[in-house]
Amino acid sequence: MNPTFSKLIKVTGFLILLGASIYYTTQIVTPDRSIKPWDVSSKIIDFYEIEENSLDIVFVGSSHTFCPFDPYIFQNKPA
Repeated sequence: MNPTFSKLIKVTGFLILLGASIYYTTQIVTPDRSIKPWDVSSKIIDFYEIEENSLDIVFVGSSHTFCPFDPYIFQNKPA
């Protein structure tokens, strides 16, 4: 057997094993977004079950939407 061909088979086999390992590791450590507490649809349903006119402020968007704000400012600002 040609040494170059043998080396090519070893490298290809290693890359296949590495790719499979990365894929399955990713599947294990990625949270399932279809069950609580990560279930986005249950959070949307919870929003619509809040009593009407009970919220003063609503931030719509990702965490970039509400993270820059300090709740202390909203709670202690005189009306």
